[in-house]
Amino acid sequence: MVVRRAATGEIEAAVAVWRSANPTSPLEYHPARLRRWSLEPGAKLFVAAEGDELIGTILSLVARANDGTGPPIPGARHITGLAVLPDRQRGGIGGALLTAALDDARAERCDRVTLWTHIRNERALRLFEAHGFRPTGRTAHDDAGEPTSQLVAKIGG
Repeated sequence: MVVRRAATGEIEAAVAVWRSANPTSPLEYHPARLRRWSLEPGAKLFVAAEGDELIGTILSLVARANDGTGPPIPGARHITGLAVLPDRQRGGIGGALLTAALDDARAERCDRVTLWTHIRNERALRLFEAHGFRPTGRTAHDDAGEPTSQLVAKIGG
């Protein structure tokens, strides 16, 4: 398994991984958003691959004020869309993807990385906490009305 930056032509395959990992997700607009966000300036789509098969994905974006609608926040990245094929979960792939996104942010000299996750997703919360993420105290509801929490990893000096 190798984690690398995705080629532009792999966006659809990465979205397919997200769909496969989230088959019952009520977030009907999220795949379209992942496609659009992947093409934004500064976006970095990372994939985990075995040969030609994509088995995981994570998207790192330039963090923006106002929950993504405002100007860029200097020294910050935002990650979304972390997904691993169901039959490959619990094998360290999600952690490898998260590490790649955090290492890339450090290389850019960012001092923090944010993300939102479902409050009841205990597996994701454990993974994020193991990689240095802590709650910011901000909560919101996603498009389907599910409660989410914002986390931040302080990665720089």
